[in-house]
Amino acid sequence: MHDIGTLHKNLETQPFLGMLKKKIIVVDDDPQILDTVIEALQKHGYFVKGASGAGEAQAYFEKEHFDLLIVDLEMEEMNGLELFKLLHARYPDLQGIMITGCATIDASIRALEEGFSNFLLKPFKVNDLLRAVEKSLSKKQIDDENARLKTLIPLYKLGRKFLKAQTIDELLEELIKTVKEETRSDRVSVMLIDEETGELSIRAAIGLSPEIVKRVRIKPGQNIAGWVLQNGKPLILNGGPEDHPQFSKLMKLAEIKAAISYPLVKEDQVFGVLNVSKLVSGEPFSPADVELLSVICDQAVMAFDNLRLIKEISEKVRAQTLLQQFVAPHVAQALLSQKEDIYQYGEIKELIILFADIRNFTPMVQEMMLGDVRVFLNEFFDAVCNVVFKYDGTIIKFMGDALIAVFGAPIKMNQPGLQALKASREMLKTFEDIRERWASKSKFFERVGLGIGLTKGEVFIGNIGSSQKIDYTVVGTAVNMAQRLAGEATAGQILLTPEVKKELGNHDRLVASIYTKLKGFKNSQRMYALTFSGKN
Repeated sequence: MHDIGTLHKNLETQPFLGMLKKKIIVVDDDPQILDTVIEALQKHGYFVKGASGAGEAQAYFEKEHFDLLIVDLEMEEMNGLELFKLLHARYPDLQGIMITGCATIDASIRALEEGFSNFLLKPFKVNDLLRAVEKSLSKKQIDDENARLKTLIPLYKLGRKFLKAQTIDELLEELIKTVKEETRSDRVSVMLIDEETGELSIRAAIGLSPEIVKRVRIKPGQNIAGWVLQNGKPLILNGGPEDHPQFSKLMKLAEIKAAISYPLVKEDQVFGVLNVSKLVSGEPFSPADVELLSVICDQAVMAFDNLRLIKEISEKVRAQTLLQQFVAPHVAQALLSQKEDIYQYGEIKELIILFADIRNFTPMVQEMMLGDVRVFLNEFFDAVCNVVFKYDGTIIKFMGDALIAVFGAPIKMNQPGLQALKASREMLKTFEDIRERWASKSKFFERVGLGIGLTKGEVFIGNIGSSQKIDYTVVGTAVNMAQRLAGEATAGQILLTPEVKKELGNHDRLVASIYTKLKGFKNSQRMYALTFSGKN
């Protein structure tokens, strides 16, 4: 798999996912991304034009029609949201895919509200691009087909009601209410697949007792709903054995005069069944009723997919925002691409622990204005975070005037000890630069310095906390020892354990080997010291 930056090298190996001869326009002011996306889509049979800005794109639309607009969010001339909104007002059947490298929840939700059918975060893989294009064009095809059902046009207003739903439960309640009114039925229920068991269970119902709703579970192929789930086709049952003899007994037992079971389908996969039934004599159901349910269910499924998409984007942006507090952006993207639940992440692993502590900070705080202390700490933490991320480390937490970081998780790396040592050296230099600037303003900073402890050991790293608050942290003896070493280190000094020294090998000359008694440890501990003077 390749990100969009290296896409052009392996286009021939990618599977065919597209829909031929659809017309697409790509708008991005980055020439490399523009050319690469165009080449990828053309290789898969699409008719593609490219534009480097909003003006050029509008000129193309004056000459010809396009099915899909792929546009970058951030552009100098006019941003992607504004351009799509302008074009979508003129061409309501235009589909849109927004691409961006810095998504926020608000921007994502606004994009969906403006009519975008999909959303891609840079860097993205070729298959992600092709799936998004296929999905958007499939949605357009469905829209085009629905538009031709002129006799059912009034029912399309129902989509607005469905789209107002804030949750799946609200949407399903609106769906069964609408179906009951439109079909004049006595019972309506929606059954969805339980992802754990693979069985159908009732999620919303009118005309059924709570006991039945809670009790009923249908396996694929079992009874009427199970047959529809397994075959993906609707069933009309009007109480006679001529329809489907195998179900006539079930109809009599349930005292049903007429019934329809309709599959809920998303991306060619049946994920649920809508059941409609009449208990009293009246007009039997007909193919026209199935067509009616088709229109209603299509809109409900689109609303269902819209809710799911908003939730996925919100969770992804939230997760990426959370991860980027601890790791570099490219590491956060790698973790998200693994499709694991980062909120459940936790493992026991051997890591390098880095603990950095500002020396003589407490006396200084007692004499300085707290506002100045805050500004200084923010500058310090911002600088050292960049250093840790530069060497692929992970920030665990800030602790007053100290910080703890790890190397080797959640992304594996070669020589984590060497990376941690390089980061420690650069931290000391960075801190000295900051200290000198502040010392020119205040004499208090002449006495402060940075001490660092490095340890190696087996620790737990992951999420720990309560149902109200989860904290991403690291726990173990190596963590405690790193903190003690940082407390023992003098300004400009790195103290490290024999385990770290062994991993470093001959990379560094350690100027001292000492034994000392650390608080909280029974025996004296051997450690090695590296001392740096000023910026050296």
